[in-house]
Amino acid sequence: NYTRLLTPLNDRVVLPQVATWATHVYWMYTVFIKGIKADERDAVIQYLDHHGIESRPVFYPVNSMPPYLNLPGKVPISEGLAASGINLPTHELLTEEDQEWVAEILGDAIRKCC
Repeated sequence: NYTRLLTPLNDRVVLPQVATWATHVYWMYTVFIKGIKADERDAVIQYLDHHGIESRPVFYPVNSMPPYLNLPGKVPISEGLAASGINLPTHELLTEEDQEWVAEILGDAIRKCC
């Protein structure tokens, strides 16, 4: 699975953690790239897309949505997570070879874009 394949990127990527009492359902597989900004995340997503790999940002902070733009205060933690998080492809037909391809291209993207 992705966790085993992405472990070599541990110096740059934070992988999902699963409690000992829980089981990951892999509905989404979210990684956070350490020390990047939203424009670098977007470059990684574009690089993946250029190689036929669909991915997307993890989420958009609520305070960045139109109804909430004028609320006072800052939310640096959610802004940082949103800027560095990417959801990788998951579905029941994703093969081990597909995951290897995604891991390889993600590593290339991080080296080239960040």
